[in-house]
Amino acid sequence: MVAITVILAAVIAAFVMDMGNMNESANAGIDFSVSGDTVTVQVISEGNTDAIYVEYDDGTDVEPIAPDGSHARNPWTVGDSAEIAAPESITVYGELGGDEQVIANWNE
Repeated sequence: MVAITVILAAVIAAFVMDMGNMNESANAGIDFSVSGDTVTVQVISEGNTDAIYVEYDDGTDVEPIAPDGSHARNPWTVGDSAEIAAPESITVYGELGGDEQVIANWNE
């Protein structure tokens, strides 16, 4: 009887500890640099993300931006950067396990 109780407690503890990993937050290294009205966003490290996406608000619309500067929702990788002229804000998203999370923000 004692052995069954110990085994059951171990199984429950293992299950509860594994559940804690489901709430892992996406993280990545993002750098913002400002020069006049232009903001450069660059990916320094991918951290634990599966993909990184960037969008910016120009005061009228929220637009995705790809590393090549086009308005496409393409994933970014380490070393990718883009200059954005006069943004009001920039938001960087990290995808982790199919879920997107905000990992960095820049506001004027």
